[in-house]
Amino acid sequence: MRIENGENMLELLRFFKKVMLKDVMEAEKYGEKYMSFELYDILEEASPRELDSKIEENIEYVLKREGLFSPDMEVIVPMGALRWECEEYSCSYVADFEVFKNDEIVAYGTASGFMHPSNGNFVIIDMTVTIPTKDVKRLLMRRKR
Repeated sequence: MRIENGENMLELLRFFKKVMLKDVMEAEKYGEKYMSFELYDILEEASPRELDSKIEENIEYVLKREGLFSPDMEVIVPMGALRWECEEYSCSYVADFEVFKNDEIVAYGTASGFMHPSNGNFVIIDMTVTIPTKDVKRLLMRRKR
């Protein structure tokens, strides 16, 4: 399929949505309670104060890439929901997050990954976004068509 105009793009998005819904149905069939989506080679630098917002941006990017996010949704890492632990040359992080649509929580999830300390800041390396399968299904159904 060649993408030449908006109509073909819409057709392509419908195709991906069907595939994604099929994946959710298969996960439910096999009793998988969570679905994970990965992002590598992020390499974004953030100060400790900016870390929450950088992680939110990357979660949003992953959700958009997977067709689970629409412009009327918002990703929030609540205060205190980001935890990190550093060893000699690397740090691991875990951030619980919520996805809102029209002031209603439509999904919960966890983002985790690794980062390197760099001159008082962090360089985010990678991220795995894990969402309950039932919430992935809810995101698919609630996103703007």
